[in-house]
Order: sequence, then structure tokens, then C-alpha cells
Amino acid sequence: MKVLGLLWDFDRDVFKCDICMEDLNSDYNITKRYILAAVQEMFDPLGILCSTTLSPKILLQNTWIKLSWNSPLSENVGKPFLKWWSEVDRLADIEIPRYFEISNTIQMHVFVDAYATYVFLGSVTFHGVNPSKAYLFQ
Repeated sequence: MKVLGLLWDFDRDVFKCDICMEDLNSDYNITKRYILAAVQEMFDPLGILCSTTLSPKILLQNTWIKLSWNSPLSENVGKPFLKWWSEVDRLADIEIPRYFEISNTIQMHVFVDAYATYVFLGSVTFHGVNPSKAYLFQ
């Protein structure tokens, strides 16, 4: 079942990333337009994948002034993009549990900047802190 752009395994109560990207060979002409389209293909309304999409966005920013949208990019930009592209399918292995274990001690961690606020709840058990719930407020 899909929820907020993620796959939800109802039986195990975990979210999984729904990544389905086509194969790309190394002799394909990599352009700014292609990199932007590849990054935007990853629908992520909760921001779970933002650390993954940062690398190609930085590559794209490095080419911003110098080249047009359809000009082939140099090898020093194309190779890191191809490396990133080859690792994207591993995101499908990531599972995000929704379960929140109740214990005697619960910790709340709050991270704030000018853009948003993240609130993480974690229960302290004999195994350590289990961060279970994250809320984003914008």
C-alpha cells in the first residue's frame, strides 16, 4: 500500500522507499536536464531521501553557469553522477519502522532551523535508545 509516496508494509508496520529507476549506461550523454529529471523522479514528501539527492544537486549546481541544459557534461561531473545512479536502487532496501516501543523512559530530541522543525521520540530500553517517531513541522 502506498502512503505519502512510500510503500507501507501493513503487516510489519514499516515504510519502504519506492525506487524504480531505469538502467543507464556510461556512454549516455549526461546533461543538466537529465540530472535534474533523475533527482526529481524520486518522490519524497517526507524528506527521508534528501541526503541521497544532495550529491547530484551539488553536481548540478557546479555546472549551472557554464553549460546549457542540453550540453553534455564533462567526465568529472558525469562519473560521480553515474556512481550515484548505480547506488540509487539500494534505497529500496531501507525500512523505516513506525512502531513505537513504550518503556519507562522516553526521550524527545528536537532539531530546529529556519526551514523546519524535526521532533524525534525515542524509548530508552536495555538495548539503548530506539528512535521511533519523527515529526516534521514547517
